[in-house]
Amino acid sequence: MRAKNFIDLAGRRFGRLTAVSVQAVEPTRWLCKCDCGADTVKRYQHLIGGLSRSCGCLRREVATTNMR
Repeated sequence: MRAKNFIDLAGRRFGRLTAVSVQAVEPTRWLCKCDCGADTVKRYQHLIGGLSRSCGCLRREVATTNMR
């Protein structure tokens, strides 16, 4: 059962993530597909707030770049 104020994010992009489908209702979690090909589940609030932008591949790329 979805909340009255449910916002459908399916197909929307958040950084490298594309929201695919709802996985849990409270708190709302979305299955997302990353540009690198990985699937990940992220909270709604983290997606719209900009806290989640990738599956973790972005952090690894930045760390690798900073070590050079």
